Amino acid sequence: MALHLKSTGIDFTDFGDATETSELLDDYEEGTWTPANGNWNTWTLGTTSSQYSKVGDLVWASTQNNGQCEGDAGDYFVGLPYNVELAGPCFFCDGTPTKFIGGNLWGSTYNRVSLITAWTLDNFRFTAIYVEG
Repeated sequence: MALHLKSTGIDFTDFGDATETSELLDDYEEGTWTPANGNWNTWTLGTTSSQYSKVGDLVWASTQNNGQCEGDAGDYFVGLPYNVELAGPCFFCDGTPTKFIGGNLWGSTYNRVSLITAWTLDNFRFTAIYVEG
């Protein structure tokens, strides 16, 4: 069996079975994005590094910054690289990382990330995996 690299994508034909309709991975992208304040009490981004990878309709997005952010439960930021089709959990941590809290992704018309508890910190990190829609 062999993995075939083509100008149209990666061909997995040798690894599949006869029932598959498409065995060509032709939807891959990676890049950067910029988070923006929705309604946090304090939102001061310093040096920010935000990346994403998208394979098919699955998106992995992360950001790390050295600014100060403070928010209450339900406060949110926006700017995810793709619209959220399926809502779900995400994670925040401080720059160390020693403090972790959860968050929620909100899809549909919101496309935002909200906190599930109050949060004050310098240097925060955020990671989410979600389905793009």
